[in-house]
Amino acid sequence: MCLSQLVELNESLDEIEDAGFTLYAISPDPAENHQVIADQYDLDFDILTDVQGEFGFTHEFIEEDQTIYRGYVAANPDSNELAKEIDYLPGENIEEVLDVLESMQD
Repeated sequence: MCLSQLVELNESLDEIEDAGFTLYAISPDPAENHQVIADQYDLDFDILTDVQGEFGFTHEFIEEDQTIYRGYVAANPDSNELAKEIDYLPGENIEEVLDVLESMQD
């Protein structure tokens, strides 16, 4: 997890929620580490654990050689539409992420 990206996403949480989405971070780190980070950086969203890498492998954020990529998956539960992107700076690129989320609401 990139702490600066988590902080930037937290700063954009209202915009993400206004677009009709719920933000979760997912990391292969143990849950204990997540709570420390969430408390230390005052994060207002949950960090889920993927210790076995199932989500990461399924969505191609983890490769066979254990290379891990940052990015995001957005899911619209009403339409079942899924958007996925490898993006090392989703917090810094929040406007692009919001554009994707808004396009999924059409």
